[in-house]
Amino acid sequence: MFESTGRKCNVEPFSDELGVARDIPIVDAALAYDCPYSGITYILIARNALHIESMDHNLIPPFIMRAGGAVVNDVPKIQCQDPTE
Repeated sequence: MFESTGRKCNVEPFSDELGVARDIPIVDAALAYDCPYSGITYILIARNALHIESMDHNLIPPFIMRAGGAVVNDVPKIQCQDPTE
């Protein structure tokens, strides 16, 4: 996180059994992604993201990445015509 927006929200999951996460900060953040194939580190900027400190992984929906101009191939390897690395 590099800047807090000062706003918070409550997050409700798809199931009532999981409960509600309350007062989750909304932040602007920078994330580093290290490509395991090229060795290149990419810096991803996320605006108005939910900052949940207990999460070990970042979940970025493909449609959000596409909206930001990234080319996303989300076809599983098992369904590719000619799978490669």
